[in-house]
Amino acid sequence: MQKSNYIRKMLEQFAADDQNRIALKLYNGKQTEDIRYTELAEKILSAAGWFAENSSSGQHIALMGANSPEWIVAFFAIAASGNVVVPLNPGLPEEMVLSQCKLADVSVICGDSRDISAFAEDYPCVSYDMLRDGKSMQLQNIACSTPDALTVLLFTSGTTGKSKAVEITCANMESSLKSADGIFSEPDINRIMTALPLFHIAGIRGALAMLCRFKTLCIGRGIMYLFRDMLVLEPDYISLVPVMVDSLIKIMKRTTPSQLREKYIGANLKRVCVGGAAVDPGSCRYLMDNGFVIDSGYAMSETTGVGTWGKWDEAHFNTIGKLSGELQCRIVDGELQFQGPAVMKGYYKDPEATAMVLEEGWLHTGDLGYCDQDGYYYLNGRKKSLIVMANGEKLNPEEVENQFEKCDAIEECQIWYHDGDRVLCMEVYGNDREAVGRAVEMYNERMPLSYQIHRIIYREKPFERTASGKVMRKERR
Repeated sequence: MQKSNYIRKMLEQFAADDQNRIALKLYNGKQTEDIRYTELAEKILSAAGWFAENSSSGQHIALMGANSPEWIVAFFAIAASGNVVVPLNPGLPEEMVLSQCKLADVSVICGDSRDISAFAEDYPCVSYDMLRDGKSMQLQNIACSTPDALTVLLFTSGTTGKSKAVEITCANMESSLKSADGIFSEPDINRIMTALPLFHIAGIRGALAMLCRFKTLCIGRGIMYLFRDMLVLEPDYISLVPVMVDSLIKIMKRTTPSQLREKYIGANLKRVCVGGAAVDPGSCRYLMDNGFVIDSGYAMSETTGVGTWGKWDEAHFNTIGKLSGELQCRIVDGELQFQGPAVMKGYYKDPEATAMVLEEGWLHTGDLGYCDQDGYYYLNGRKKSLIVMANGEKLNPEEVENQFEKCDAIEECQIWYHDGDRVLCMEVYGNDREAVGRAVEMYNERMPLSYQIHRIIYREKPFERTASGKVMRKERR
């Protein structure tokens, strides 16, 4: 079988760059720094040399830390030395991190010394500082693997809180990067900012896809400093989850267009990609009305970040776009199902869970949607969220929740069915209970009895969200 390795191909490109292009643009709160492609290649080869000298190949190495150049260097270095990268969320509780490490058969944890020190008693730990001292690996010595060899184990951020390790192969990753040609190759996209975490598939794929096309990747200090970092780094493109979009719109509503650019987002930003969770169409309409181009995408860890992508326009408002790359889609009983070379190998050490979502190569996404005559796709709910009521009727709770989008008193809500009482219930996060009550009364007046909401539960805090911004839906009866 022919061997290949996407890491080797990318590093050969970086090292041979004769245009001295900027790969990474950083801001630490005081000053900016540029790392050029040839310099990035040198850093990666030194780190890869450290792993080659100090560990055997084929190990599962956890990578934990905030978005940073060091994270990117370590990701490349682990793969280049013939090991498997296991990205972890540094914000998780220690016991959950240890549980994921055990499930993924991790042998070493790599990352920022502040993030990994708590695990030194359980695992050998390798800090970014240690990697800088590695003896540079030669390009010809970068590990090459068969297409079906495991290269990344990526934990899903399930909306029910149950996480699984997705097996991503070399062939999966190469197909994923190739499929981004129609997105990041556009001439008006040159400087993208990584607002999404790199331990998430959207962050990984976006970063790697930009780098293999010699674009500039802007790295800020995290979501708390998002707008200050945008102002300094001046990206022309950024991917945002809905909660970030909401923050942007709040700023836009209290500033003039010139103030917005002078104080918050910089001079260059003109395109915003919205994904990770369902977005309020009204929010995107507001951005479009104020001159921004809206892109929307849909993908999963299980498809190595490949799915759909497209620009919104009047004819395709609220779309998740068209199919990307070599991905195929079929719709069975309303559910989107994918097949193609970017679809995962399976869930690590979990054949039962794998069999539940993979059927003869077709991945069951669990998402409900449809395709219009122009080939644009749209989502309209989750299959697992469908409620089967006592009378046999099926109800999509997202469709009910969407009825309350225009109620200012309701910031977030969830609908579920109480099996014992056989009634629909609503949990609400909002600041005006009287207004919420009126909104529910008005909804009930126009709905049949079985679709009416009979119980409201108020919460003091917003619903928990996954790393990608999705609201975690509780399992309750």
